[in-house]
Amino acid sequence: MKVKLKIYLGVALVTVIMAFIIVINKTKKQEKFHTITKPREYSFSESPETKWTLKSKPKDYPPSAVREFPEAEDDPKLRSKIKLSPNYRYSAYISPLKWEVVGNLFIKDRETGEVKKLTHYQTNRSYTPKTVVWLNDTLLLVIEGYTWGTVTIGGSLYIVDSRTGKMHPILKPPIHQEVAEVSTHKNSIVLRIATHDKNRMSYRLSTKVLPIDSVLNSLTEKELLDSHEK
Repeated sequence: MKVKLKIYLGVALVTVIMAFIIVINKTKKQEKFHTITKPREYSFSESPETKWTLKSKPKDYPPSAVREFPEAEDDPKLRSKIKLSPNYRYSAYISPLKWEVVGNLFIKDRETGEVKKLTHYQTNRSYTPKTVVWLNDTLLLVIEGYTWGTVTIGGSLYIVDSRTGKMHPILKPPIHQEVAEVSTHKNSIVLRIATHDKNRMSYRLSTKVLPIDSVLNSLTEKELLDSHEK
């Protein structure tokens, strides 16, 4: 009888202790929850590569840190193929040009050695330049497409003024299509258009030719003004 009583008392004691531990854990969790929902100030150290700002949240919520991504910079090891202007004075390239990495457009004055950054895309941008060729001594043809994913091989076609960096859309294909390649031949812009199947598992290529004169006539001086002045 005494042995059974000791067993019952032992079980009861263990049950009480476990219940006490559970209550303490719940209390701690509740305290922790209330702590993170109370408004408070945050401070973050800044570096040349990364900056942080505070974004306001609804009432009773703390501000959250929003990362401002740096601009993609020129990487000599990851440059695209250099393209020379018709007068051979300027060279153009994309850097960095790498899978799922945002790049920017650069031109170099081969007489003075000056390098100019035409675009100022941040590293988290959804679109990136993929191909660049010269249309004439001042205008560039650029294909921009999705940065991430393997289902796209090209994008939309733009003209970029190398003097100002102003971009003007020339051709934005419908869904399931994209400009895969661009080149110039005599008085024409020659495009290779990729048409994907519904599941974007395969595509076929076709050729589209745009007369250069008609493309240039569609542009006005106002459309080629420096976008940074606006």
